[in-house]
Order: sequence, then C-alpha cells, then structure tokens
Amino acid sequence: MLRDELQHSARALLRTPSFTFIAVVTLALGIGATTAIYTVVDAVVLRPMPYWQPDALVSILHPTTPPGGKDGRWGMSAADILNSRTKRKL
Repeated sequence: MLRDELQHSARALLRTPSFTFIAVVTLALGIGATTAIYTVVDAVVLRPMPYWQPDALVSILHPTTPPGGKDGRWGMSAADILNSRTKRKL
C-alpha cells in the first residue's frame, strides 16, 4: 500500500514539473532559514560567554559621551576607570 502511494505521488510530481520545482525550492528555503536562525540563537543565547569571568566584564564608553546623548549612556573618565580597577583588586 505504501509503495502504491509513493508511485502515485511520484507520477503526480513528474506530471507538473513547475509545481515540483516550486515545492522543492520552498522546502529548501524554509529548512535553510530555520537552520540559520537556530545557529544565531545558539551562538548568542544558548552558549555561555567565552570569558573566564563573564560577570566581571564592564563596558567603557568614550569619555566625551554627553549625558543623555544620542544613545542615552554615560561615559567613564580615567579616574572612574582607575577607581574601578582598585575596587576589583580588593
């Protein structure tokens, strides 16, 4: 019974090559997009950060970033950086 169904499906697909081509291309694009999205999510979200102490990382912005500037973040001065280094050693 399964063999009959497969033969019928193969004959139907060979009868309409344009539909077969569109179906195969659609499946290929769907599988490719799903694989690409999973790869990005795996690399960004699921795997841990490749650093020894990821909780000790800090972000240092350019010291001339104005408060409430375009991105709304503050910069650190040289004194702030030195102060954070001494606190971390203690």
